[in-house]
Amino acid sequence: MVDGVTARISAHGRPPMQQQALVRVEDLQPLPRLGMPLKQEPIFMSTPQPSTRREMVEAKVGTFVKSVGDNPVTSYGSPLGPKGTQYIEAAREKLLTPEQRQALTPANIRSQFYVYLTRFLRSWLGQPFRQTFARRIRSIAFGQPFSELIPTINAVYSLTSLVTASLKEDAYGKVAKDIPL
Repeated sequence: MVDGVTARISAHGRPPMQQQALVRVEDLQPLPRLGMPLKQEPIFMSTPQPSTRREMVEAKVGTFVKSVGDNPVTSYGSPLGPKGTQYIEAAREKLLTPEQRQALTPANIRSQFYVYLTRFLRSWLGQPFRQTFARRIRSIAFGQPFSELIPTINAVYSLTSLVTASLKEDAYGKVAKDIPL
């Protein structure tokens, strides 16, 4: 066990072993198609044509949502299109003050998220998620699944008690020969 701890500590300081060169996705060859492409229309029953105004709206909205879900980022970068993006920018300019627009930038949102995350980690609810220096050292020294100190201390204490009891009860000196002092 002590040798394992020493090996893990010395291995942690070394640079990682060289990994094989990563294969680019473009270099991968697709597998040949074994069957025909799947049918897109319903195969068990045909869908009835919408008859009421509500059914027509539902059908149009469903078609739109499915198209956005199939291709979330279109060639111009927004699922709303260039016209929708213009309308949103115009509304943002008219409705939001400069301070509000500054607060809604990605950098400010990210910094606010980090503030809330730090508060959470400092609370008692965040204790299991903290990565303290002591935890990192224990995981390096004792290995990942056994990174708690208490089971190791208990194992050493049990072995020490066993050896001590064996030496006390060893009337013929059989145990004392095998224990290095």
